Amino acid sequence: MRSLPEECAAFLQGDYADYLAHEGARVPMWVRLNPLCHRDEQGVAALAAGRVPGDEAWGAAITYLAEEVLCASARCGTSVAEIQRSVLVPLELELASKQQRVTGRPAVLVRAVLRALQEHPSLRHPIA
Repeated sequence: MRSLPEECAAFLQGDYADYLAHEGARVPMWVRLNPLCHRDEQGVAALAAGRVPGDEAWGAAITYLAEEVLCASARCGTSVAEIQRSVLVPLELELASKQQRVTGRPAVLVRAVLRALQEHPSLRHPIA
């Protein structure tokens, strides 16, 4: 049974996808972005190292995106926290507000995140 305080804590800690999966709920596409938006730099590095529980395809997508966030941070001298604040959280909110709550393949999320990173003024360098 869901507990609102536990659900909120999971969201803010970047564990919302795991929380929903554990509860047997469907995990919307926008929730897959949650770990990248809310974990600290060490947590994002852990994601980049492949420590992503759950579905293999989504895990590979999140690992790839975590690597891209860390590379963008290093290349542009922008902290991971700033990338989260200015790029990832706004994208998370945008995706959550759309009807793509459940549908969407990993490639759709990867394209959306890469586009958002490329379009941000402080991260204008091409991403591999």
